[in-house]
Amino acid sequence: MCSSDHKAITVVRDAPNNSVFIQFVALERADDVHKWLAEQTQVKSALVVPIRTREGIPAFAVVQGPFRTISSAMEFSKRPGVPEVRWLRSATSLKSALSPPSPENGDHHGQR
Repeated sequence: MCSSDHKAITVVRDAPNNSVFIQFVALERADDVHKWLAEQTQVKSALVVPIRTREGIPAFAVVQGPFRTISSAMEFSKRPGVPEVRWLRSATSLKSALSPPSPENGDHHGQR
């Protein structure tokens, strides 16, 4: 895992539980995340965090935040060029989904 992954995880873990993140997309392959981000011009500050989906599948979520309120997240989402919001996610929900690669398996970036 690279240092930017650790930074993103730290931002999520340190976010107040009552804050909100915008989740734009969750993809299984790091290459797909990089392609998606390359196409987006207004979310250069988005975070990419390793998660497990509800089905238990390792994935990478592209999120923006944290925002103090749902209304501030929605205001951000209305900016020109910001991708369609897929999910307004509470910090608590995102924290519970975090899934850093396990030491025994190494980095799961790019693996299915």
